[in-house]
Amino acid sequence: SKPQTVFHSGGWVGFSTFLYNEIETKSGFILLTNNTTDNYLDILYGISNIREGKPYQMPKAKLAKKMANRILNQDLDSGLAYYHSKKTDTINYQISEADLNVLGYQLINEDQLESALGVFKLNKAEYPTSANTYDSYGDALLMKGDTLQALSNFKKCFNMDSTLTYARDKILKLEAVLKK
Repeated sequence: SKPQTVFHSGGWVGFSTFLYNEIETKSGFILLTNNTTDNYLDILYGISNIREGKPYQMPKAKLAKKMANRILNQDLDSGLAYYHSKKTDTINYQISEADLNVLGYQLINEDQLESALGVFKLNKAEYPTSANTYDSYGDALLMKGDTLQALSNFKKCFNMDSTLTYARDKILKLEAVLKK
């Protein structure tokens, strides 16, 4: 049986902490970082696995984050080229639909709408069975003023997953505006 444990995490902008204590064995560890790392959970699981004599993996770089640096410091094409050159390197890079989606919205927040559109379009191409990719692309198209293409993407999203009522709401609002 596993020993009784006490643990707690915490942090603030730029710092992360974790305390793990096995009470009966008087064993544990403390993780202190002076950066808010994307690899926080990977590090925790790695330490736990090492302590238990299990194999561990080194944290992988988030490909979307590396893309973001290239897009913001160079241009969209540079970011997309980097993505395509590294996307099959699953040993060193972690890539997910969610990471690309977050990047797209971060670019919108940086007033980089065209770059956001490019990232959302890439996400749709890479994850064509994910309804959410169509919704996000639709949001960016709507911001650009392309109402008809936005509507088409919201419909695709809702047809793929009818539990996504936010897409249905966007469809109804756009159809009401277009009828006027």
